Amino acid sequence: MDKELFRKTEGMLYGYYKDKNRLESVRREIETVGNLINTIARNIKTCNVSIDPYQGGAGGGERVQTSSSNSSYVEKAIIKAIDDMEKEKAQRTKKLYKLKCEERNLIYRIEKVEGNIGMFKDEYKKFIELKYNTAPGEKMGIRDIALELNMSKNKAYDLREELVRNIAEYRWC
Repeated sequence: MDKELFRKTEGMLYGYYKDKNRLESVRREIETVGNLINTIARNIKTCNVSIDPYQGGAGGGERVQTSSSNSSYVEKAIIKAIDDMEKEKAQRTKKLYKLKCEERNLIYRIEKVEGNIGMFKDEYKKFIELKYNTAPGEKMGIRDIALELNMSKNKAYDLREELVRNIAEYRWC
């Protein structure tokens, strides 16, 4: 197996586990944004806004309010608050759409690799997970993986090469 194909296949495996972790995060974020949208919609529907009716300051004497539109400060403030909530709801809905699109893309990329890895024995799956499902600074070395799986270091290197070769053959055939 040439080095370039080996490197690309290993990169794909690292990306696969990164995508799996990102998918969990995206699903949590979708739930959070969906709950926010529902809360905003409920607040708009019930006109649940709070405004300060004395924002202009309460004067000492009697005041007469005049308006060319025949609406009071409170009415204008409520309308503005509801408009702001509608804008926020639109922004959150747009964010939700983008997150759902990202979720679909992640699922597609994950399923392409998962079918291949799913055919391996449990010991091989465990090896692949230990080797490739780590943060960049926390990679497990082959020696650590060999100790974890109770095998020799040479067998671990051979197994790694064999698994990557099998995945590459399935992936790019």
